[in-house]
Amino acid sequence: MQAHTTYNAFLALAGLSFVAVVGALSVSTYDWTIITGIAILSADMPVLAGFARWEPPDLRQGSPWLDHVANLLWLLSMPGAVLGISFILAHVHFACGILFALSSALAWFLYKRRPDAIKQSQHRQ
Repeated sequence: MQAHTTYNAFLALAGLSFVAVVGALSVSTYDWTIITGIAILSADMPVLAGFARWEPPDLRQGSPWLDHVANLLWLLSMPGAVLGISFILAHVHFACGILFALSSALAWFLYKRRPDAIKQSQHRQ
């Protein structure tokens, strides 16, 4: 099994966002949830694809403002994609958007706990 990287996660989320936008553009009725979701994802997809190939540098005392902007975009791009897809799914039914957002948050929480658990088990040995 291939090791998971942050690059893979950004690329997968960019692909999922593209599929969500194409699916949303094929509906016959546009309401505010679909328009908001498409707008968020349209702005977020290039950022996600860019960060799939490049990770911003660490911030230091004298870092240029572009590094600060890149780090902020890096932090906001994944939650932005989840929010945009949630808005599109809310067009189907409000519960779909809420459940997608909650399951994404739960998956992120469980993913973040796994490396922490591995570090703790190695520390005990």
